Amino acid sequence: MKPLAGEIRKLIIEAKQRKEKDSDIAKWLNISESSVTVIWRLFKTTNNIEPKRYPGAKSIFTDEMKMRVKQLIKEEPDMTLEEIIDKLNLPIKKSRLSQWLNEAGFQYKKKRCLHPSN
Repeated sequence: MKPLAGEIRKLIIEAKQRKEKDSDIAKWLNISESSVTVIWRLFKTTNNIEPKRYPGAKSIFTDEMKMRVKQLIKEEPDMTLEEIIDKLNLPIKKSRLSQWLNEAGFQYKKKRCLHPSN
């Protein structure tokens, strides 16, 4: 679920500062009472109305693995995604490797992987 917009958060803080009840604020803004409570608590502890950042899970596809993939592609540019995963014993799916290769600037043409021209 997406965080509430900054304007709604601002209205919640202003209403709470006027000593309005959480239930009244929730009805007025058509949001849950718990959202009002959480936003107010966050504001009191951080003095900030911005939502917390959620960093997400740490990737299992490490920088060291990425360097090994780059080196292997330089040595054997005709390898398929499956062959790269098997040869390096990578704990990732073919789709994740493909996504990373695209992000890193590599291009696939049929079976051949081409290094980015930087």
